[in-house]
Amino acid sequence: MQVKWQLLLFLALFVEGFINWLKVEYRKTWNMIALGFGIVLAVVADINVLAMMNIAESSNDVVQIGLKIIGWLIAGVAIARGTNYIHDLMKRTTT
Repeated sequence: MQVKWQLLLFLALFVEGFINWLKVEYRKTWNMIALGFGIVLAVVADINVLAMMNIAESSNDVVQIGLKIIGWLIAGVAIARGTNYIHDLMKRTTT
């Protein structure tokens, strides 16, 4: 579990730095790119926030797949938002 949080924090730091380096004029465009990039990284790294918080448990396969996709989307948004957002999320979920 700790490794997933570390990976989530690292990916958020990476995306935040990468987007800050790239964006000069087109803030909305870069925010959308950051969101897409964050979601792709969450799926590839299999970071599911709902599973990390033990919420994604279901006996129904369709519901399980839906929860997994939602968990990836939440993780992708968190990665795109950056490290401060991840840090706040970690403080709220681990205490």
